[in-house]
Amino acid sequence: IATFPEILELASKRYSPRDLRTLMEMSDKELECIDDRQEIVRMEIAEEDLVVKLANNTVFLLISNSSRPLRKKMIEIFVESIDQKTLIKHIEDRKILLKKLMTGPKKDVPISINAYRKDLAGNRDIVRKYLIKKYPI
Repeated sequence: IATFPEILELASKRYSPRDLRTLMEMSDKELECIDDRQEIVRMEIAEEDLVVKLANNTVFLLISNSSRPLRKKMIEIFVESIDQKTLIKHIEDRKILLKKLMTGPKKDVPISINAYRKDLAGNRDIVRKYLIKKYPI
């Protein structure tokens, strides 16, 4: 989970145009079914699994497989904790990131990955606040 930016960076070195198209189509499908939160969760997991597969790293593959139930629950909580506008922005921002990783200069990859890392930190804060509100001590 915390390693996903690194997995994405590694996968960005191996993407083909077809892989990028597949990821973009998956994101487009998420936007089409924006009202079906369970489908969004399923698509998010599928996208993460595809990125891990593209990274072609055994350790990351093992981590991904063993953490799938945890990742699914975290994504469910995240999707539950945000409104539709924020969810759309999350999906569109990821599409922009993927385009930058695949079509931008290789020297800009670390910059894009760091921006993504900051987005993920913001998402963690959203989930943390939601959980504190939902389950007060």
